[in-house]
Amino acid sequence: MQVVARKNTGIWAWLLQRISAVLLLGLLTIHIAVLHFIRPDGDITFASVHVRLATVLYMVVDYSLLGVALYHGLNGARNVLLDFTLGLRWEKAISLVLLLIGLVAFVFGAGALTPFITGTAMP
Repeated sequence: MQVVARKNTGIWAWLLQRISAVLLLGLLTIHIAVLHFIRPDGDITFASVHVRLATVLYMVVDYSLLGVALYHGLNGARNVLLDFTLGLRWEKAISLVLLLIGLVAFVFGAGALTPFITGTAMP
């Protein structure tokens, strides 16, 4: 078995993992602070979430939290899986599968947030 090192392999994944970690900490801090300390409205109900998500800032925080958490988790899984694979073909396949999983999960998560934003209860 021959190991072939490629130039600049993984630098962007490494850097973006650190950036997403910092963003995740900031977004989680905002999310938890608003839910539990700044506006502790008591029980979390559909109506209280709808009121909170009617504000653009909270909407941006929740969608960003969804996207950044998905990216951070799936990029971490990708990095672990690439440590155990051989060849560029496997790297591309793993990256593509995780990208598709991330897109489907983001659409699903965004779809779950939509009723809270619009104020229409889910069927």
